[in-house]
Amino acid sequence: MDLKISKSGTIVAWAGGSSPAALAIVRLSGNNAHAIARAICVREPDSTEFRGSNPVAFHTELMRPGTLSDKGSSYEQHSDAAKLIDNCITIWYRAPRSYTGEDMVEFSIHGNPLLGREVVETLIALGAREAGPGEFTARAFLNGKLDLTQAEAVQELIAARSRSQVELARNMLAGGLRDAVNKWYERLVKMRAELEVIFDYPGETSDVTRARAPGPNGESIAAAAHVSDDAERDGMRETIAEITTEIGELIAYYDRGKVIREGIRVAIAGAPNVGKSSLFNALCGFDRALTDYEPGTTRDYLELTLGWDKLTLTLIDTAGLRTDAERVEAAGIERTEEVISEADVVLYVIDTSACVDPKSSLLGAPSVGDRQKLVHIFNKVDLLPDDELASLSEKIGEHPEFTVFITSVKSGRGIAEIRRWLIESLSVEDTADRVLITERHYALVNAALKALDQASESLRQGVPTDIVTIDITEAQNALAAITGRDVLTDVLDTIFANFCVGK
Repeated sequence: MDLKISKSGTIVAWAGGSSPAALAIVRLSGNNAHAIARAICVREPDSTEFRGSNPVAFHTELMRPGTLSDKGSSYEQHSDAAKLIDNCITIWYRAPRSYTGEDMVEFSIHGNPLLGREVVETLIALGAREAGPGEFTARAFLNGKLDLTQAEAVQELIAARSRSQVELARNMLAGGLRDAVNKWYERLVKMRAELEVIFDYPGETSDVTRARAPGPNGESIAAAAHVSDDAERDGMRETIAEITTEIGELIAYYDRGKVIREGIRVAIAGAPNVGKSSLFNALCGFDRALTDYEPGTTRDYLELTLGWDKLTLTLIDTAGLRTDAERVEAAGIERTEEVISEADVVLYVIDTSACVDPKSSLLGAPSVGDRQKLVHIFNKVDLLPDDELASLSEKIGEHPEFTVFITSVKSGRGIAEIRRWLIESLSVEDTADRVLITERHYALVNAALKALDQASESLRQGVPTDIVTIDITEAQNALAAITGRDVLTDVLDTIFANFCVGK
């Protein structure tokens, strides 16, 4: 397989972040991993423990050799000029029982990126090459340790921002999607074989079923019954119907899976100086947006992604909506309108201290689509006398068709209630057992479904079986591409290019 990411060479990478931490890992994988590691480790794994395929962990010092000499598969050992790099725990793996399926060594060093870089550079000098993004997981896929859905799940698990995202990725990593796809694929393999028999031997017995018939003593006995081509076709259509129903159920959960994976977009909108940025900061839990009494402070939108329990939410603070804005602010308002049109939820903020007619304020909110939620936030109630606040609450209560919160961002009133409503109304039910979560999977199962629908219709119309076989093959190819049985190399490069280095 001609990949930019391939199985050639021994690769190394720092599997830590850019900031200092207590510990981090440098990973080394490939045919020469053990030989290269021997040149930097003062100790080697105990030969009695490292006879089989089980990994061995031990403490050692890492030394940078004073002189390096590549002599085939052996390397010059440490000289007097050797330099201590770090003390660490190393884990040695023997193929195929490693993450990549190759000989592999992991160095658990102190988590300073400078130390990590020194270890990586030393291993490169000894003959390794620096790994590209996702190359370790790509090798796991190429060596049969993971199918493509599991490889993608690794990245989803790393990027997860909520418990629901973790559950979805974890289920896919466990093989949930792979098992479903393989089951459909194998049933289609059998169907293709049946179609070939009908094509090669039309009108003859292509299968035998066991019919039940009464015996001489009243018992039920089995009798062989020939199956006609028409009956075969009807049976295949039933099988296709079962598969398409299962695929359809998976597709039906795609929107929910997408919400879990990508999160909900919540736009905060309203006129200038109604408290949008203050509400944004309150929901974030810290001051992220600048606030000021002067109208038009926010000239562009500002967004932040938050993980609340099972909900991933992207909160967007927008420029104030008004008609007499100057040029720069007007450009910000135009962007606000775009953000509102793309949001899943719009929190429309109203200044209650300047509100003359609550009903007009409710009706004056920006229009939203059928799939969007609109929430009215009557803010700054701390500026109202008690009697006016009571009157406002009464008038708002006359319109239960609207979702309304009465708040004071300054005092904190109503903020917890908004946050609770967002979590309760936007969190989707747990669909961890339905793991269709990427656009690639969605497109491929839809392609398979379309091909199967065409095959079923062709069988119904009595189209020659060799034509039906083409549709079944097309469905198989789409399913095969999901798990990586048959997928273009540029698709693989695109998938693994989105990974972090060291994974």
